[in-house]
Amino acid sequence: MEILANDFVRIEDGTAEGLFCYSPGICMGADGRIVATCEVSGKASALENMKAVCHRYGGVSQGRIFISDDKGKTFKKVHEFPFMHARPFRCGRRLYVLGHCSDLMIIASDDNGMTWSAPSRLTDGEDWHQAPANVHFEDGRVYIVMEKRKPMGITGWMVNNIAPVTMRGSADCDLLNRDNWTFASELYFHEAVRKERLEYFGVPFYWTTPETYVEIAPGRACAEIGWLETNIVRLHDERHYFHNKGTLHLFMRAHTGMTGYAAMAKVVEKDDGTMETMIEEVPSGRKIVYVPLPGGQMKFHILFDAET
Repeated sequence: MEILANDFVRIEDGTAEGLFCYSPGICMGADGRIVATCEVSGKASALENMKAVCHRYGGVSQGRIFISDDKGKTFKKVHEFPFMHARPFRCGRRLYVLGHCSDLMIIASDDNGMTWSAPSRLTDGEDWHQAPANVHFEDGRVYIVMEKRKPMGITGWMVNNIAPVTMRGSADCDLLNRDNWTFASELYFHEAVRKERLEYFGVPFYWTTPETYVEIAPGRACAEIGWLETNIVRLHDERHYFHNKGTLHLFMRAHTGMTGYAAMAKVVEKDDGTMETMIEEVPSGRKIVYVPLPGGQMKFHILFDAET
């Protein structure tokens, strides 16, 4: 057995405070500085004396920012923020951290991560989700996918009512301002995929209802099929079936009740600047949502590896 990443640096450990620590993110600032983020969550009593706390679904979460100037050997905490599932990224001369606490929230740093702005809301009265998935940069623009939830009165895991929404912003604009983002159209899973029409490959593995989950074994539940935790990519190979210069593809964790599949959709950038989210088609003319991917039932992260 080979141990992977055995030489590591512990940035944060929530157990010392009786908290859970998760949703890590990382990016490179200027001059080699590394900026890392995570969140801690737990009972309200464990966080009652801490500032910058997000109250959501009866629990609490707090985001934290760390920096390293010695190539990741050591990190120090420099900031706390009141939202979750956050992603740090560098766009132009600024550093940003984007996440959500029901609504989309974002902060920025103009001094390479030492100090941060107050949170700005990019939405009002909505319900968003995501994980610290990838960020795509191209031609002076940044592309990020966040996931909007439609209120449906679901009991249990809410992945059937999610729409992956691509957000596009320019590096020379203030991304704390909602007007400087272009949002793609919303495509909710329950509207895009009709499970009654799925056949021959075992999805859904268990039959459930949209409103709740089914208990498949004592203490084991399965929710309605859905998608979540979206990555965004541009296919540059002109020989690829799905290549199109004005199209971005979304690859998502697929909840099917089984393993081995990821979910896929696409975003088409129109001549008028709008973006439309839709289902991809294969050469036969059939629509495709599920693609074989080992581990596609779990959270995954896609990175571009340039040829060297």
